[in-house]
Amino acid sequence: MSTVVDHKLSDFHHHRFNERFLSFSHDAGFHPIACRPFRPQTKGCVEALARTTGRLKPYDGEFSTINDLNDIVNRLAKRLNCEKSQSNNQKPIELWAKEKEHFRSLNYDLTRYFDSVQTRKVSRDSMIRFQNHQYSVSPNYIGKEVEIKPTTDGSICQVFIGSL
Repeated sequence: MSTVVDHKLSDFHHHRFNERFLSFSHDAGFHPIACRPFRPQTKGCVEALARTTGRLKPYDGEFSTINDLNDIVNRLAKRLNCEKSQSNNQKPIELWAKEKEHFRSLNYDLTRYFDSVQTRKVSRDSMIRFQNHQYSVSPNYIGKEVEIKPTTDGSICQVFIGSL
């Protein structure tokens, strides 16, 4: 699933969701709602993220390993979750306790949506793009579809002509 909103079939006022995503959302038990771009309501989310990221600046250079950074971020997260929000005057940790009561059990038959085999069309320069990398295939397959499956270590992918 490369994108949730199908941009080819959408315009600024009317959006269409990717059919595969709609099927996934139905099976997972939620109804997707697309946010309109450039709305003032979304501005606060971005500013809150920038403010939170800004709180990490004093720690610049105080860590040398990824574990040190994880410890700093976890301490900051605990502190933020215990502070009262300016918008609703409640602590996020208290809201989380209330929200957990309303969770539904998850449909565990969602693994089919995360199938690692994907199809790609071979471009005119006999290349396919997969996970931000380009791979070359035989020029005989230009314009045809190939199936791609990443290896278990994720470092390379296997390309299959036709179907597996």
